[in-house]
Amino acid sequence: MNNESSISTKIHVDPLDWAAITEAKPNVLICGEPMFIDSFLGLLAGHCASPLRRISQSGALAVLSGIEDGTVVLDNAEQYKESEQRAVLDWLAKTGAAIQLITTTGKPLFDLVEQGQFLDSLFYRINTIYLELSCPAEPTLPSWVPSDHRIN
Repeated sequence: MNNESSISTKIHVDPLDWAAITEAKPNVLICGEPMFIDSFLGLLAGHCASPLRRISQSGALAVLSGIEDGTVVLDNAEQYKESEQRAVLDWLAKTGAAIQLITTTGKPLFDLVEQGQFLDSLFYRINTIYLELSCPAEPTLPSWVPSDHRIN
């Protein structure tokens, strides 16, 4: 087996990360374009602790207080206000290890932590495994390949 395990045609995850995510069910922070995140979550759904709940809008965080088990996906963490970040942190402190939290973001949260726009305590709590999903770069052909042999 090679160094990467192909999850789909566009997403590659290291086999050790995949095993940890599907077996140990740690908190996972996923950064990337929404279409890659949605594809990855679709593949991961069958391996998550049940029930799986997805919260797509920061205003919907009020439902967290009633959740005590399973897997929760919090989308667009970069959009959360400080009060919402504190609410998530408090909820995590109450629920403990009974919850697997998968957090998605379109922007690297570490940059927001450095700028004081995201709580460092929440960042380190949700960042057990970090995955950055992106489209693989298009292969470039050497300049010696004739233009009539290139695919457009």
